[in-house]
Amino acid sequence: MAAPRNVIRKDAKKIVVQAKRYSKTVGLKAVQEVKAAVAHHGASEGWVMANREFTDEAYALAKSNLVRLINRDQLIEMILKMNPGAVPSAKQVREQHPQEEHVCSRCGSHMVLRKRTKGQFYGCGSYPKCRNQKAV
Repeated sequence: MAAPRNVIRKDAKKIVVQAKRYSKTVGLKAVQEVKAAVAHHGASEGWVMANREFTDEAYALAKSNLVRLINRDQLIEMILKMNPGAVPSAKQVREQHPQEEHVCSRCGSHMVLRKRTKGQFYGCGSYPKCRNQKAV
């Protein structure tokens, strides 16, 4: 089932926003859902906000469909920009709560934490083009 969407209105502008709280990289499905919601609600924009990074495929689809992707770092910056007196700084938040980055040694794409019956592993975010895997 799709996550709930919010519609933001300001003046004549209507934006469909979907928030994702994932334990892994956010993929194509989130972009597809927002694009459909933009059409359904007659919105002028669609945003996907997430606590993680997006796959390369999600960035490509978002770009071709004019969907804005807002990752963890951008979300922190937005929140702190709206609350300029907020402490700590975005840099301090990132340093206190680092997000471990895994990059594919074959193609350079982000590695995604995946689950299978035998446990977790990191798989290339460009799957099925690249099938590289790395143990957790």
